[in-house]
Amino acid sequence: MQKFHFRFATVQKVRRIERDQQSRVLGSAMQELQVIRNQIEQLGQQNEMELLRVKLETQKGNFFAANSQLSAKFREEIRNQIRRKKKEEEAAMYKVEQERLKLVEKEKRKKVLDKLEERDREKYQEDLRKFQNQEMDELSSVREFARTFGDNS
Repeated sequence: MQKFHFRFATVQKVRRIERDQQSRVLGSAMQELQVIRNQIEQLGQQNEMELLRVKLETQKGNFFAANSQLSAKFREEIRNQIRRKKKEEEAAMYKVEQERLKLVEKEKRKKVLDKLEERDREKYQEDLRKFQNQEMDELSSVREFARTFGDNS
């Protein structure tokens, strides 16, 4: 009897490659999201540092009206950048979710073939057992025939 060969092995391999590629795409989208979150965190820290600097300069008496306006504009620009990054974060989160859904779909498509292969392999093993049992029965019959007719000669 022939060795087991899954009839859709090539399709299964393609599905596995598609799933692996989608995994990488999802990983990339998640990295992009993390980069945006890190940028938001850094901007928040810059804002806090500027507030702390203003407070220290005010306590020392070195803070003037011109500095106050520049500091206010700087902090406003940071807040605007944070708002823009928050929008980018929302878009990146949406992209991550879409890529995750695509990965789930590709995983389902791969699992369908995996289950089909499993069923085909079980059928092959059952056929192989039947074939082996049939051969053993035939061998037993031949031995019994030889013993029966071998004794009469």
